Amino acid sequence: MKLNKHQIELLAIKIMLLLIKYDLYFSCKILFNNKAICINDCDPIASLTIVYDVDPKDYILYPGIISLMHDGGDLRSDIFLGEGTENDRRFIDELETLLEEHGLFVEAKNSYTESIYYI
Repeated sequence: MKLNKHQIELLAIKIMLLLIKYDLYFSCKILFNNKAICINDCDPIASLTIVYDVDPKDYILYPGIISLMHDGGDLRSDIFLGEGTENDRRFIDELETLLEEHGLFVEAKNSYTESIYYI
């Protein structure tokens, strides 16, 4: 079943909260519904910004319903390939469980982006 825009936004917020929980939020953007949640500072709540009118195709060749972009932070594409610390693995496990509940999966696209698609 396809998610509506409200459900996609709630899922993007849950992903952001997971990134904060596992301390992987620094310099991260979550793209969804032509919006972006940006976290650019050591204080994730104080630095949280929502940007509107964002076309994910300006940044990612094949964006998903939600896409993650990161540059210079602790979130790295190798985490999505099974590498990384125990903390990274717990993040991936929790993210994959959340996505599977909605019939979705995450795919690493390159060294700084991941996209979420329907199964």
